[in-house]
Amino acid sequence: MLGESSAMDGKSTKIKDNDVVSIIPVIHGGSSKKITFEYAKKQIQVIGIKGQKSIDVKFIDDLRKRYPKLVLQAVSSNFILNNHHLKKIISLSFESKKNDILLSNKLEIDILMRFALTTQISRAIKNVGIRPKTNFVLIAIGNKKNLNSLYEELLPLSDTLFSKNTGLYLKKYFKITKKHVDSIHSSTPLEDILVEKAAILF
Repeated sequence: MLGESSAMDGKSTKIKDNDVVSIIPVIHGGSSKKITFEYAKKQIQVIGIKGQKSIDVKFIDDLRKRYPKLVLQAVSSNFILNNHHLKKIISLSFESKKNDILLSNKLEIDILMRFALTTQISRAIKNVGIRPKTNFVLIAIGNKKNLNSLYEELLPLSDTLFSKNTGLYLKKYFKITKKHVDSIHSSTPLEDILVEKAAILF
């Protein structure tokens, strides 16, 4: 017998002797334009945004005025290696806030500085913040209702998250050598180097 249980009788599908049963996890859809997760009891939403000529730093300033209950930060997609790197940097900023050792007086600025691997706010904003024609991710922290409203508004501008391999760019930008990467005994050496550098900023 050949068929998918959900297209037959679901959990009530009956099998007979000599039937071959294959258990295959079904994954629907491609890469996401949004991810949501929770850290330290806070809801976090990350949206991929397609860079446009008309989108600059004013874009996030306007969003902050319209969504005052959300913590918002934009980070150039070039500076995010993958989903795990993103979550680790955000968790570093949350832990820094909890321990009262933020690099800045605001959580959202701390996040930007850790992706930029710098303690200089102006440098972080210039290099890692929003720039026209450059894709970026919007990190939003707050309650589900406001996060959902934000996503609905930005859906026309949204773009697939982590669609570009940024490894080579990050290695070149931060001067991370092959020798350094090869010296890390890990399945994710570049990610580990970036997170370690972000963790030791003071």
